[in-house]
Amino acid sequence: MWTNCDCREPEVHLELVELLRCPAAHAVGVLVAAADTISNRYVTEGVLGCPECHAEYAIRGGITYLSDGTPSREPKQAADACFGPNGVEPMRLAAQLGVNAGRAVYALVGFDVTTMAAVREIIACRMLLLNPPQFDATMFREEIGQDALRVAPAGIVTFGLELPLVSDKFDGIAVRSNSTSPQLLQQCASALRSGGRLVADVSAALPHGVRELVRDEHVWVAERESVASAPVGITRR
Repeated sequence: MWTNCDCREPEVHLELVELLRCPAAHAVGVLVAAADTISNRYVTEGVLGCPECHAEYAIRGGITYLSDGTPSREPKQAADACFGPNGVEPMRLAAQLGVNAGRAVYALVGFDVTTMAAVREIIACRMLLLNPPQFDATMFREEIGQDALRVAPAGIVTFGLELPLVSDKFDGIAVRSNSTSPQLLQQCASALRSGGRLVADVSAALPHGVRELVRDEHVWVAERESVASAPVGITRR
């Protein structure tokens, strides 16, 4: 059932659901949202279903759980070492990702809600936050008086080993140092469009299919190389 409410929780926008895929090992299909509570196309409570394997993933409190179990909501004091000794600098991160408004879409992996809100205060871009280290949604609920949420949608998603992002769709992805692994970085590279940017810890190896643009003592910034389109068959008449 679709109902209306005046929500102040973090929510996943229906437009962003199209960028998520089922993490199970099968052909990629579009997830289908069944909402119990919805407001302005933001789902607060509901389920995402996979037409391929019939798996169901909960949306609770506006957070989409594409992982097994419910992560703790207790804050963790993990350091953002890869983004400098003073933590994440939103302006620098936005520049590294090449953030711009419009139809571009970005993802932050392992960052907190405050970082996402700060980047979107600079530019109200479409953005997914994946596996935040804590779930204090205060900054998300109060994000610029909700202006950024109306201009460009955002959402929060948890996942396990498989990054649940559709391939070739994202314009930029940043991975926080304590979330970095070769497997994850390769999955992030696959989720990028041609020319999309990947930002990760300077100690991490570049995944296949990207070329380095720049690095400093904390991070490197890479760009996905051109993705060859599938061959088009020609039929004689």
